[in-house]
Amino acid sequence: MQANNRKNPFLLAPASALAVLVLLLIFGFFEGKGGIKTSILVGLFTALAFGLPLILYCFLRGASFSAVFPMQKPQKREMLLALASLFLLIFMQAMLKYALFGAEFDYREITLYGFTLPFPASVGEWVLMLFAVAVVPSVMEELVFRGAVFYEYRVAGGLLSVFLSAIFVGMMGISFSAFPWLFVSGAVFALVRFLTGNLLVSMLLHIAYTVYTLTLEKYIWLMSISGESRALFSALSVIFFGISLFVFLHLAEKILRERAKTDKNAPSRVPKNKRILMLFDVLTAPSLWVLLCGYLIVAVVRLFVS
Repeated sequence: MQANNRKNPFLLAPASALAVLVLLLIFGFFEGKGGIKTSILVGLFTALAFGLPLILYCFLRGASFSAVFPMQKPQKREMLLALASLFLLIFMQAMLKYALFGAEFDYREITLYGFTLPFPASVGEWVLMLFAVAVVPSVMEELVFRGAVFYEYRVAGGLLSVFLSAIFVGMMGISFSAFPWLFVSGAVFALVRFLTGNLLVSMLLHIAYTVYTLTLEKYIWLMSISGESRALFSALSVIFFGISLFVFLHLAEKILRERAKTDKNAPSRVPKNKRILMLFDVLTAPSLWVLLCGYLIVAVVRLFVS
């Protein structure tokens, strides 16, 4: 009997995410003391951690840049969707993190992928830090998780791409406590990428949200800890979250209806009789399980060490 030599077609995306995770762990041993030099090194390490696996992925897949990273000038409706998504994330975070769980904002240092940086003391350090901590990671994350991952699972359907992309992003926090919010925010970025078919839109959204967390989030936290206005803060965060969600869903519906008419960004579909086999391949890819086990091991170790 002839052996079945069929190869799993969904190996590279989880393998790339695993490589990113390993490189982030290695670079995470770097301890910076702040200042311009530290910001430059963090930006460089982040670019290398995401960029090296990404280059290897594109080389092995042999796909064109435009296919893996679809970017074009954003349309007005796409930018409105990104703006609604930004407010959705802001008010969702305010509602869950500060109104519901009463978390505290760490105004002494910034944590990114295991790197810890103190808040800058000068304008020059602020500008460089925003580039290193907001722009570079946001761009690289989008290229990997909303570019390569979406390309890998393009025949599996948009929702599965969104889900797996969010799962991979959640793992990059390398801890159980960071996973839930990274998963949720990653899902929002991925939904914007799926709805618009434009990586540039989700990239701009990601940068804007990261800049917000570094510059304005502390003021949201300050409003939440005021005893007199805490109840009002909770009520307003829920109301504005609801409004943002309504606008997001309204714009998403319009974009989906327009795509249904024009067949824009329609992915190739797997025949119905092969969809179960395709899903089996996605879920049984060895690299996916190595990534999952590696994340669980590191997260458990960090849980007990901390």
